[in-house]
Amino acid sequence: MGELHLDNRQVVQLTRTLGADRAGIRTARMLREAMKEISRELDSNPELSKVQALTGITLLHRGIIHGIGFEQHPIKSKWQRRWFGIYLRFLLRVLHPEGKHRVEDSTEKLSPKMLVLSKQSLKARFAPRRKEAVS
Repeated sequence: MGELHLDNRQVVQLTRTLGADRAGIRTARMLREAMKEISRELDSNPELSKVQALTGITLLHRGIIHGIGFEQHPIKSKWQRRWFGIYLRFLLRVLHPEGKHRVEDSTEKLSPKMLVLSKQSLKARFAPRRKEAVS
């Protein structure tokens, strides 16, 4: 399994300069570009040849993964679900300019989810397409 992490500082900077909605759109675009890079790296780096899937845990599952191909899975362990929920809400509260209000207003929506993307799905969506030779 490969584990994905968002660069929180970069997301916060985008949010402060562009606003929350535009930062979300920009983050989704950046994620798509990163997925292309990850796909290329999985093909070219022998150390990554055993990676069969990518995974991550996030509160941003509602908007950030649309069209990328991740499967959403509940976190089964009650303890882990609580721990990730507390930790991720804390990050949102501290890092996001409107974090305090978002956490207070959207507690029921802010449930952590495990995201999984198989290597096959990654390649199907993000591997570079070969250009057919023109005869």
